[in-house]
Amino acid sequence: MDKSSRFLIGAYKLAIGMAALTATVYFFFLDPSVGQFFWCFVAAPTFALVFSIAFAPLALLLGAVVGIASGILEN
Repeated sequence: MDKSSRFLIGAYKLAIGMAALTATVYFFFLDPSVGQFFWCFVAAPTFALVFSIAFAPLALLLGAVVGIASGILEN
């Protein structure tokens, strides 16, 4: 696996992790009034999935830009 492929995979994992962390912090700590069980085990994973899908193109675009730039710099 080359450098740009590893970066794309890392960027995608980072986007998913950021979305999951954001959803967990929001629903668990900032909105405890509606029932933490529902928010933590139903809404937060759904929210994280939606955000990971939303962040994936941005992460892929960033990975493509870095991959092109590293290809130009290597030559």
